[in-house]
Amino acid sequence: MTRVAIALGSNLGDRHGHLGSALQALRTHLPDLIAAPFSETEPVGVGEQPRFLNTAAVGTWPGTPRDLLSRLQAIEAAHGRTRPFPGAPRTVDLDLILFGDRVIEDADLTVPHPRFRERAFVLEPLCRVAHAWRDPITRLSIHELRLALPGGASMRIALVQQQAGPDRDANVSRGLEAVRTAAAGGARLVCFPELAFTPFFPCDRAEAGVPLDRAEPVPGPTTDAFSRLAAELGVVVVLNLYERDGSFAYDSSPVIDADGRLLGTTRMLHVAHMPCFWEQDYYTPGNHGMPVYETAAGRVGVAICYDRHYPEIMRSLGLQRADLVVVPQAGAVGEWPDGLFEAEMRVAAFQNGYFTALANRVGAEPGMTFAGESFVCSPDGRVVARGPAGAEAILWADLDYGAIAASHARQLFFRDRRADALRALPDPD
Repeated sequence: MTRVAIALGSNLGDRHGHLGSALQALRTHLPDLIAAPFSETEPVGVGEQPRFLNTAAVGTWPGTPRDLLSRLQAIEAAHGRTRPFPGAPRTVDLDLILFGDRVIEDADLTVPHPRFRERAFVLEPLCRVAHAWRDPITRLSIHELRLALPGGASMRIALVQQQAGPDRDANVSRGLEAVRTAAAGGARLVCFPELAFTPFFPCDRAEAGVPLDRAEPVPGPTTDAFSRLAAELGVVVVLNLYERDGSFAYDSSPVIDADGRLLGTTRMLHVAHMPCFWEQDYYTPGNHGMPVYETAAGRVGVAICYDRHYPEIMRSLGLQRADLVVVPQAGAVGEWPDGLFEAEMRVAAFQNGYFTALANRVGAEPGMTFAGESFVCSPDGRVVARGPAGAEAILWADLDYGAIAASHARQLFFRDRRADALRALPDPD
């Protein structure tokens, strides 16, 4: 059995017509292809140019690449290339196949890798379902190959700035609807604030001990619901919730890939303890390190709220070559001096050569009012998107991943750093 991925395209396609019939034909006529659910992208096209639908499936195949290609071409000829009228564009065509460590184009079995593709959107659906695949020659991932193509460096994300009421189920339902709205607006990654689906209970002391009844397992009902939706829509989702693991509880951000897989959970390492943020009464310090996740939306790190104050956290994510660091946040009105709220993330982005995206809570709760004002910073330290103060919103931002490699950090700072002279930082007195 060999792992394969298949990419299809349809110009002037009807989402429920031509492309759907082609996908059904694959399922019907290739029963030996054990495939995960298909992942469909949004239509693309500019002005009077044709609009394209693209989709991909990944699975395993028991035969040879020649056999798979010939059967796919037969399906394409029978179901895909019919024209509704003379001179009309063809409706569906096979773009390419990844077969093990090789790439197959419909016209040629010998193409070594997909750098010949001129259009990034052909590779986009493969980023969602086969992003772990690496080109055998360049060792680049599908995501990295796409970045090298014209238009391939653009990535739209969305930060959900919403208030959490007392009803957790209602909050989760609103969050699921927000993901749908964000995806409909073109987002390929959606991030939520800290404790997005519950009131901010650490504002009160937990005199009777850690309230494990408020926590939930991961995986669990919340992550399951968002995993199903992520797979349906083909988007990456970063959550934040109160996680229970045995007798311990954590401030945790599960990261769900665009195929619905739970890639892992980042747990907040540093736990605050001060008026309105009595978090040490609730959270155990995290024990998962600071991973960077290989997702369909690029290499993503998470720095939860208080962790963003620690430069070593932000540097660690940079040294792991994160493209984007998301920050689920619970920031109150007037909590920090003017300008510092954004300046911290601007400096982190500049010093480490990645995008930072802070998703903040919003609205009045007992004891404090959360500010909103979610924002996104580019690798040159500029704020490129900013949400409203004091109001619920979905903040979309278009990120040019091509700016990462050209940043000062990736060109200069990482090259010239003296890790040999700073092997161990002293503890403060």
